[in-house]
Amino acid sequence: MIIRKVEGTYGNLKTKCTVLVADTNEGSWYCVVGSQNVNMTCAPLVAGVDVEAVLDVDGFTWGRGIGTPEELEKSIRHGTHERWQLVCVELKA
Repeated sequence: MIIRKVEGTYGNLKTKCTVLVADTNEGSWYCVVGSQNVNMTCAPLVAGVDVEAVLDVDGFTWGRGIGTPEELEKSIRHGTHERWQLVCVELKA
């Protein structure tokens, strides 16, 4: 799992934010720094991404806000199930 940061926006006012992205072979888990919401997508997540426009294939809510790459990795390892990791593989086929 490779975790990186990209600058993006969220909301109607296009509020600037930092997005933590965990790239895996199956897709990318991501979350806005400070959020409890972790989502998975098969879409590329690059600088300038509007997280409101990303097509998510699954997600979960972590128990507290995520602020670091390490916290994102921990949430993914403890908050996901194998079925989520198969979704993007099926969509790409």
